[in-house]
Amino acid sequence: MDLSSSSPNERVTDDFAAVLRTVVRESVPQLSAKERVEAVAAVRERMDSGGAADRVEERGQRGILGVRGHPLRLGAPSLRGVAYGTAVTFLLGIGLYVQTAMKGNARSGLHSSREFVTARAQRLSVTLGDGRTAVLAPETRLRYTIDAAGVHRVDLVGEAFFTIVRRPMQIFVVRTGNVTTRILGTSFDVRRYPADTATQVAVVSGRVAVGAHVLPIVLVAGTVGVITDSTATINNDADAGRVAAWTQGHLVFHNARVATVLAALGRWYGYEFHLADTALAAEYISVGLSTERSAEALNMVKAVLGVTMTFNGNVITLHTDHADGDVPHRPRSSESLTNSKLEVGR
Repeated sequence: MDLSSSSPNERVTDDFAAVLRTVVRESVPQLSAKERVEAVAAVRERMDSGGAADRVEERGQRGILGVRGHPLRLGAPSLRGVAYGTAVTFLLGIGLYVQTAMKGNARSGLHSSREFVTARAQRLSVTLGDGRTAVLAPETRLRYTIDAAGVHRVDLVGEAFFTIVRRPMQIFVVRTGNVTTRILGTSFDVRRYPADTATQVAVVSGRVAVGAHVLPIVLVAGTVGVITDSTATINNDADAGRVAAWTQGHLVFHNARVATVLAALGRWYGYEFHLADTALAAEYISVGLSTERSAEALNMVKAVLGVTMTFNGNVITLHTDHADGDVPHRPRSSESLTNSKLEVGR
């Protein structure tokens, strides 16, 4: 419309439409700026075609309209005629646009919930939609929901590697116990099994904000965070590439307790490990293993730890050569893979 026009009706119409845009922006805050522009364009098209003319008079006599449950009273006699028709048609168009958008969201899976579970020795890749994927490690449960407010949320028990394309108008979070990881566009690994006392988050690319009942910390590419209910720290000795190497078929342990290593091998290979000498659990080792070749991995563990193994079904018992149970506490390593730096997810 040419604002230089001196027509009183046109000036009133234009002023009133501007006010209504403000009302709609405040009444329907979930609409993005782009969606509001698209809504206005749709309304103008409807106005030009005259499709709402019959309904304008009918609804105008009631004096009450609503946008998403927000009533708006338009009872001033001075706004009848062209201005009143413009106001009513604008609101009708916005209401129709929002209703259509909601139906579209429902069809695309909004307000939905999906759950994925892996067993021992099982890995699973899933697509969460909109450029979001997750790879689940063994013995992991992942529940993915989109709530009524449009928040994308993952509840995770176990370990998963996520690749998330950032959507500025969408919130995506991963919850592990009381710890929440808010995604800022990234690929990252999250791990917290039921026996763990902390959540570990390793960021391969991008960045995330993570915390529980403490101020969140921001983790950038290459960093690893360890978060409990009361603390949030960056593990300077850890490497995000090593943590997430399982997605490429490698289990890489750097200065890790034997008990931690055996728990991971149990999940990946389906075995249950027993220690004839419980002192061995406190040893620290560095070793790289394959997720696909269990026999090769077990032979590597035998060599690194200097133990023998006896098998009873899926139960493996590790025996040391120390009859008195005294095991020298020293770091052990497999030189072939310990020093390799793996690039994951790039």
